[in-house]
Amino acid sequence: MYTQFSTAEIIIDAESLQQDMLNSSVSGNIYWKLDEELYFPEEHWYDYPSTLLTWWTESLVQIAIRSIDKANLFFMDGNQLVKISIHGEDGLAISCHESKSRPPMFAGIVNRTKFIRCFILTSTRYLDWCKAKNVNEDFTAINISLQSLKQCSVPFNCK
Repeated sequence: MYTQFSTAEIIIDAESLQQDMLNSSVSGNIYWKLDEELYFPEEHWYDYPSTLLTWWTESLVQIAIRSIDKANLFFMDGNQLVKISIHGEDGLAISCHESKSRPPMFAGIVNRTKFIRCFILTSTRYLDWCKAKNVNEDFTAINISLQSLKQCSVPFNCK
């Protein structure tokens, strides 16, 4: 069922980001890229990066401290989700689903440490973009969760 992914990363296209002046939310392209040619939900998926990164970071921290061993990472627009779970010593099982009840479109294992480092970098770059654009959102939750991930000397092996 699972293949080995050489890479798994979250893509946030800074060129696509826009701030809604009415409610201060940021929308833009955010999607998963697996290996070099797989995209989920699709390349250039349009959603709300601040909300998604907050949810996803909180789930990753819970896995890191081992209070849970699997999590569902949802998107705001649509029914798509990415299921993640601990796999072995330094693996992260990833499966991409069009809905909770559907079988995965893609499923594979990626190096947890490499994925977490990439996730932190992508999230930090997004927050830097928001700061440079004077985005008026509350980033407290995502900053706290990112700090927790950064404090783990070996991601997913924190106590």
